[in-house]
Amino acid sequence: MICALTCPLISRLISSIITCFVLLGCLGAAGGNGNAAGTMQAVRLNRPFSLRAGQEVTLRGERLRIKFEAVEEDSRCPANVTCVWAGNAAVRLAFSTSHRDRKSLTLNTGKSATLVGERQYRGYKVRLLGLSPYPQSDQKIGARDYVVTLLVSKERAAQTIGLLSGTTHRELHVADIDRLEQHTNRLRHFEP
Repeated sequence: MICALTCPLISRLISSIITCFVLLGCLGAAGGNGNAAGTMQAVRLNRPFSLRAGQEVTLRGERLRIKFEAVEEDSRCPANVTCVWAGNAAVRLAFSTSHRDRKSLTLNTGKSATLVGERQYRGYKVRLLGLSPYPQSDQKIGARDYVVTLLVSKERAAQTIGLLSGTTHRELHVADIDRLEQHTNRLRHFEP
C-alpha cells in the first residue's frame, strides 16, 4: 500500500528532475557563443580554427583574444549563378590583448590589391581562410549563421634572434638573417 502512494510521487519527481536537466542542456546549447559558463575556447597558433558569429576565443599561451563580430558585407557570387565577378565578403573581427586594448579589423574573402584577407595586430598575423555558408541564390544567410575560419601566426619579422658580436649585443630580425644566409650561399657558390 505504501508503494501505491509513493511510487507515483517518486516517478513524478524523477520526471521533473530529468526535464530540468534537459532544459538546462538546451539553454546551454542555445547560447552558441562557445563561452558558456564563463569558459572561453582556447585555440593554437599556426592551426586553423573556426568561429561562429559572436564567438570569442583566446590563443593558448598568448594574451591575444579574437572575436568574430559580424559579416559587414557578403556580395559573393552565389554557387548556383554565373557572375562576372566572384564578389567579396567582409568579416569584422575584434582583437585585444587586454580589456583596455581592443581594435576591430576587417578581413576580406576577395582577392585584390584593395581587399585584404590578412592583417597584422601587435606581432600576430591573422589570415582569413574561409567563410561559410557559401551563398545560394534561393537562400538568405542569417547574421548568426556565419562561420569564419582563421589562421593566426606570429609575424616573422617580429621574431628576433640575438647575436653576440664582440662585446656588443645586437638583435636581428629573422628576415635579415634570411638575407644574410642567401648572400652567404651565393658567395659559397663562387668559392674555388
